[in-house]
Formats: sequence, C-alpha cells, structure tokens
Amino acid sequence: MNLDYNAPDFQAKAAALDKSKTYLVHCAVGGRSVRACEKMSRLDFPNLYNLPGGFKAWAKAGQPVEK
Repeated sequence: MNLDYNAPDFQAKAAALDKSKTYLVHCAVGGRSVRACEKMSRLDFPNLYNLPGGFKAWAKAGQPVEK
C-alpha cells in the first residue's frame, strides 16, 4: 500500500487503515517515514515499525528487493 505523506489527505487515509494490523513504514531515505509513524502513532496505531535509513539503506545492505 502506498500513502503519500506529503499529500493533503494523508492523515485521513491513514486513519482509515485497520489499526489491528502491523505496518512497516518506509520511504526512500527514512525522513518521511519517521514523520508518518509519528502521525500514525498519534492516531493510536499500536503496531508501527519504521525502516531505518529507508529503502535505499535496505537495498545498500544487500537485502532482497523486488522490482
């Protein structure tokens, strides 16, 4: 699922997600995902995980990537 943190409707779309699920939040380098997790946490999401360094750090570490 792709939610644009910078979109005006980010908070509304995030609030509509199932709060009982676990979410791994990531962006390219880790800045937006931290802010997204902060907003989602204020919306009472209990199971959020941020990918440190973002997707680029994941790929650089040699982790599997699907295209």
